[in-house]
Amino acid sequence: MKRKTNLFYTTGPDSKFITFSNYTEALTGNYLSVNTKLFPDNFLCLNIKGLNSTTKTLFIKYLVRYYENKLAALRDHNINNNETIESHIYPLAYLLEAILKVVYYDGEEYVLNVNNNELVINNDIFNNDNSSLEITNLITYIGQISEEDYYGTYTDIICNINCENYVEGIITLDHNDISYNEKTVTINDNPNVLYGWENDYLLSEYSRNDKPIYDVNDNTYVYNSNISSLIFNKLDSNSQNDKTLKFNIIIPLFSKINIDLETSSNYNSYNSYNSRFKTNENLKEYLVLNGNENGNENNGNNNINNVNKHIYDVPLGMWIYADNEEDTFIELIKDKNLNLYPNWSLLISSQFKPFPYSTDYKKQNATANNTESNSIGNSFSTFAEVLSRMNDVLDSFNKINISLTSLNNRIESIEKKFNSLGTTENIQKIDEKVVQIESSVNNQINAFKQYMHEYLENIKWKEA
Repeated sequence: MKRKTNLFYTTGPDSKFITFSNYTEALTGNYLSVNTKLFPDNFLCLNIKGLNSTTKTLFIKYLVRYYENKLAALRDHNINNNETIESHIYPLAYLLEAILKVVYYDGEEYVLNVNNNELVINNDIFNNDNSSLEITNLITYIGQISEEDYYGTYTDIICNINCENYVEGIITLDHNDISYNEKTVTINDNPNVLYGWENDYLLSEYSRNDKPIYDVNDNTYVYNSNISSLIFNKLDSNSQNDKTLKFNIIIPLFSKINIDLETSSNYNSYNSYNSRFKTNENLKEYLVLNGNENGNENNGNNNINNVNKHIYDVPLGMWIYADNEEDTFIELIKDKNLNLYPNWSLLISSQFKPFPYSTDYKKQNATANNTESNSIGNSFSTFAEVLSRMNDVLDSFNKINISLTSLNNRIESIEKKFNSLGTTENIQKIDEKVVQIESSVNNQINAFKQYMHEYLENIKWKEA
């Protein structure tokens, strides 16, 4: 099997949100598996300075040349060796590692490393002698995705930021976990061309000069990762103080779950795994990213060390807020008078179910579980909700059309009956005709009387 590196648009509306091959491949497998469902569950907010309309193209191309090229090569390698990709590939760890390779810390924030209109790749952070290193200030918020189902017809995927549940991310680098000799993939055929595109034309935005980027040398990828875990650091009101939430990248994550309770080994573990946000505010929740079975424990709570990272928290795509010449950020500033943050949300996508415009479609009755009483549903006038309302309008038009047709038939019937009845005009004509007849009869009677009178005048008795 020969995959092709997933390519992204680098400019225009299609570059605002790029969809990783993780999701497109999962969709393909999901259609072939009845019991496997995709659940968008969490999202990460990142703050990177120096990301604007000029550097955005460089950044997106870099993700293609390194992250997507690596995933395509590793997946093919797994299949060719009769291995499942879920056992060896860690998409979130690879993505965070890819980002950390092209940013540097200026003492306050992470900045995109650009020199002479080129991204500078620096592995110094991974070559640090410290056995463990924590990366802060890059992931500024971790939240949970809301899915809104409108009567089974449309589904929205919404990244909703609620600073009342303020969770930051801390990336942990563990240099003792990595071994470049453990499991690698070497590309011997055409290593200077994006994987799978050797004999095909690339998008106009790419050229043969956009060569792949590797982990080792100029042709080798490493399965393992220096990134060992992601710590969920939930801030209480004292820790937040008047802190401003600032970000310009959102990475939604999804999980692939077998919902068949009889055959699934990960359904119950997913339920407990995905309850990280419901724990005590002072706990630090751990997310193991590199498959290390000896990973961190969740402070005595649910142990998630054996979580398979190609099943849970897989990057779906990336929303990039960098369409201006200058750096732009989304900033949520705490209102000191109200002591509250504003809410902010991003609609990722809408899923359409079969036959949304059927005239036989009947929406379910509103219940407490699926109606407008839902606080999330009331908070957002989303694309899917608008389409759902449009569907109601179309149904109303169908009913109006049927009613108009019925009225038209009734009017035609009444016209026919009315035309057969006497009208003012018809009665006037009849009256005129009657007058004419009366006049004619009178004239005839008078003429007859005159004739008879003359005749009688001529009849006289003659004397004998």
